[in-house]
Amino acid sequence: MSFLESIRQGNISLKHIQVNPMDLSHHRALMKHICETEQDYDRLLSETSFDRYYKAVEAFTFQSVSVELSSEEAQALLDEHEDFVSKFQQDLSVQEMMKSLEKDIYMEYEEWKSERVDHDQNQTILVKRRKVLHRICEKIDQTVKKLTNYENGFFCRLATMSPKDAATSRIGFVQRVYEHYKEICEMEKEMHIDFVTESNRKLYALYRASTSILRLKCGKDAVQLLIESERARQELVKIANGQYNHSTKTNEIILREFNDFDVAMEFRSFIFNRKLTGITQYNPYVYFPHIEKNKKEISEQISKFLYKQVIDNSVIDIPNFIVDLVITIDGKVKIVEINPLAEFAGTCLFTWENDRHIITGDGNHVEFRVVTKVNEIAEKEMSSDWKNAFAKLEKIYLTK
Repeated sequence: MSFLESIRQGNISLKHIQVNPMDLSHHRALMKHICETEQDYDRLLSETSFDRYYKAVEAFTFQSVSVELSSEEAQALLDEHEDFVSKFQQDLSVQEMMKSLEKDIYMEYEEWKSERVDHDQNQTILVKRRKVLHRICEKIDQTVKKLTNYENGFFCRLATMSPKDAATSRIGFVQRVYEHYKEICEMEKEMHIDFVTESNRKLYALYRASTSILRLKCGKDAVQLLIESERARQELVKIANGQYNHSTKTNEIILREFNDFDVAMEFRSFIFNRKLTGITQYNPYVYFPHIEKNKKEISEQISKFLYKQVIDNSVIDIPNFIVDLVITIDGKVKIVEINPLAEFAGTCLFTWENDRHIITGDGNHVEFRVVTKVNEIAEKEMSSDWKNAFAKLEKIYLTK
């Protein structure tokens, strides 16, 4: 199946771009930056792969190490994900627990951790698969020790994405949301700021929890996430079939030191023709009054950092890319990752449809966008998992 056929059938989702007919010359000039083919997609991912940029920004990012994933290992994860969906997610007792407003998450899929031997052929295949999964765990446990502060926990991702969609199914997730909710209430008092609505406070707490609960302690924690994540499944398919391989460096598990930054201080920046053109708060739904209050200072700090450490860095030899970064608790700017500047990358508070002229502008004016008021419909736009966590938070912890 061709790349364009995959798009038509919904297997790959690219945003439709509205082109001003009065500006066709500008559009033609930008055609090479639009991901139109599978080759474009692979090239753009390869240009911004972890392996290509890590050494260039090592001093300004979180310490990281990588584990190569073979096609056999990726297939084992995929097969276990299929069992997770069919034998765990579809189990009636599990569905009852997930939907019940009386109970937090208290159980997880553990079948894969067993290596029991059975003479049945299907069981033998299963045992072989799970031995492969345990081998991945061992590789992660050995490699993560290279991180200076690995005992403080680590974050796991694939080379092209993170399994963050599995966060809400972690044991004790709603309790974690409640702990962050209380921190936010204290934060309001200490900083003399107002998050305005309960919904906004809870959304911020949920956002914090979905990040903090991804602090992992061992290889089994990492494999658990990769098995349960639908986002990971989509990328593992490409590793298993050889589309992502050693030559592209997109077949790796990345293990990163875990940092307790405030998720409100995460931003996405756009670089076009080696010029900073725009900055946006990463989360497009939560109103952060402390970000709005310090918008000018934050913009200046990010701009100065990007030009000094990234844009003028000759080792980064591509003209167009996206930089995700955070400002840590001690006030330092840290790079989270570098991504392709292309339509398949999210633009947060910008859109390709309406803001292409800004994203691909000349950089004479850098537009910094933050949420300036509570989003009244954010709760309605949440995923079903987040809505369920909201309801559990209210019922179990806030209604007493």
